[in-house]
Amino acid sequence: MDRRVVGLSSHEIDSFEGMVEYFQQSDFEIVVDEQQQAVEIPTHIGGQNTRTVLVWDPRGEVLRVIQPLLETTPKTEDASVFEAIARVNHVITLGAFGYDIIQGMVYFRWAVPRNNNRLTASQITAAVNTVLFSCRDFLPALGQVMRGELASAEVLSQVQMKT
Repeated sequence: MDRRVVGLSSHEIDSFEGMVEYFQQSDFEIVVDEQQQAVEIPTHIGGQNTRTVLVWDPRGEVLRVIQPLLETTPKTEDASVFEAIARVNHVITLGAFGYDIIQGMVYFRWAVPRNNNRLTASQITAAVNTVLFSCRDFLPALGQVMRGELASAEVLSQVQMKT
């Protein structure tokens, strides 16, 4: 997602349907999962096309922003990936990386509290950009661990934090 595409707006969104409508007006090719109250939007990380999932959590007043990483991990690398994720999560201020052990997939997630069940469009844009920036900074090193090219103990030495 790019601020130039969606723009910063004070438009208030107070429902899953409102979030869907907002992204439809932005001319994104979105995928809507009404049962999960989720919207997938096209995004970019480090020149790669990706998809970010936004879930309007009906159980609590949060918007979950989830960025699955592109690669899957061979089962032989599970322990290394767990350790690398633990090391990375230790230095991250907000959000966290997770690991879907069934699919062998690393993802980043961040929960954004909704104030009186509302978020502004600018808050959603900022949340997605924050997730993408975190992924951009840590993705290359985590990918190396996932492929067995980097020891998990070295993951932080390979992180290039961008501003």
